[in-house]
Amino acid sequence: GVGGYESFAVVVTEEFPYIVQGSSPELMSMDQLPIRQGCVSKRSIASGEFGVVYASKDGLVAIGPGGNFSVVTDGYLSRDDWQALNPSSIHGCIHDGRYVAFYDTGTEQGGFILDPNHPEYGLTFLNWYASATYPDPLADSLFVVINNNELVTWDTDAAAMLPYQWRSGPFKAPRPTSMSMARIYADDYDNLNFSLLADRGNGYETVYSTPVLSGKPFRLPAGYYADKFKVELVGTSTVSRVDVAETASDLAAL
Repeated sequence: GVGGYESFAVVVTEEFPYIVQGSSPELMSMDQLPIRQGCVSKRSIASGEFGVVYASKDGLVAIGPGGNFSVVTDGYLSRDDWQALNPSSIHGCIHDGRYVAFYDTGTEQGGFILDPNHPEYGLTFLNWYASATYPDPLADSLFVVINNNELVTWDTDAAAMLPYQWRSGPFKAPRPTSMSMARIYADDYDNLNFSLLADRGNGYETVYSTPVLSGKPFRLPAGYYADKFKVELVGTSTVSRVDVAETASDLAAL
């Protein structure tokens, strides 16, 4: 298949991708990129302001200006995790700078969202499936086909937000400790639950979970020591920041 950005075309094959460029048809040149990542799903190819993305056997590949390339799912999914999504079934598009895709494993259907230009924003999984997508640039809308060929518009009802479950990457303390304070910054606190997970040597387990009702600091329980932590948020409230600290003074200094 073929994608494009700026004055370049990206041709993806079953083995290598190629960059095509030139000022006129007779002056076009094609250069092979040194990344052996064949495309496994033509419907996964999508173009955006950042470049072109497509599904390979190892993950979601992004090719940007100058032929820069990366497997943008590497930081979130192992090759086995990616393979479990059946990458040959993936189809997707770009909407508002994000890659919105859906997969079908044969036993499970779902989707995910990733910003190829900012992979640090995280990988968001969807617990529903669309058989087709169409981004309409004039309407600035994304249309998806769900259920039995029902056409709906993405994200048009602010009062009917889907609940999310978000988990941070690990953060490591300089020494074994117990976090004692936390604070959540959110647009509202209508539906928000916070959990702190700690790895005490046997993998991550939840050491505390509570509904969050305001932006005031709240205490976390003691009685354990760990040096690796994760934060989990569940709800529909829009969160902009999460602070977790060892002491109240440390929290106030953040």
